[in-house]
Amino acid sequence: MVNDLDGVRYLTEILWQCIGRPARAGWFIDDRHQREDAMAVAAQLGGYSLWGLTPFLRTHRQRPLPLEPLVLADPLLQRLLVAVVVRVPGCNQDGARALQSHLLAPATQARIRATRYPTDERVCWMPAGRHNRTAVLPLG
Repeated sequence: MVNDLDGVRYLTEILWQCIGRPARAGWFIDDRHQREDAMAVAAQLGGYSLWGLTPFLRTHRQRPLPLEPLVLADPLLQRLLVAVVVRVPGCNQDGARALQSHLLAPATQARIRATRYPTDERVCWMPAGRHNRTAVLPLG
């Protein structure tokens, strides 16, 4: 069941391309359902759907369905979050750099990785700060 949100649809298409673009008849369902509706239809059909863990757990708490997260901590399915220091008059650049350094520090990265949802002990955050490089980009 396709979760018909732009980012999820894009990822679905990438995965389909990666598996060799097999014919979709009989196994691939796209009824234009989104979010909770896509999850409910997937549960009803005994199928699968791509969804972020945070919205899945929040929805599952409010509306339990016979579904469970299957793939966690896979780099292909991780969202990329970045910290950017902007050079704008009046911006606290020193404070922004300090925050960026804190977020990239090995101890902070370890705490992020150790964070668990109250209802799920599986690893769900894969910090990648070790790959980051500090760059100052001029504006304009």
